[in-house]
Amino acid sequence: PFVYVCAALRGGLLSETEQNNGITQLMSDLLTRGTAKRNAPEIARAIENLGGSLSPFCGRNSFGLQFSCLAQDADAFMDLFSDCLLNPSFPTNELEKQRTIQLAAIQEQREQPFFIADESLRHTLFPHHPYQWDNLGVPASVEKISRGDITNHLASHLTRSNIVLS
Repeated sequence: PFVYVCAALRGGLLSETEQNNGITQLMSDLLTRGTAKRNAPEIARAIENLGGSLSPFCGRNSFGLQFSCLAQDADAFMDLFSDCLLNPSFPTNELEKQRTIQLAAIQEQREQPFFIADESLRHTLFPHHPYQWDNLGVPASVEKISRGDITNHLASHLTRSNIVLS
């Protein structure tokens, strides 16, 4: 009686530079924060009313959007899902909220000894590769990411040859 749908796109850390590290995480988190026809509260209300889940994800090699719902709500969820994936508006107020959250998460992980050890190991193992970085980025890069940067980042990845829908 359940439907699970995932759109995965090649990207993540592999698509970032030192200057824009953290952009894929920020962009992914903003996919459900506003579209051309729905704002963040309307998206949240639709998800809650349908009783399913819609969530972005971001990793080292990929990013995307996934949902789960009851089979009877699949059409409504697919409409919401496709709107968030294909028509995100990246509203400035939501960008600033999410940037603040991401910067706080970066600060929080820097307070964890395990993270510091992991970071050191990644820099040693992958000195000239994007895997040396963390998905959240660093404050210096995240603070500089603009709405235009995010829009361009999604446009360069959201192509037929770069998406798997399951």
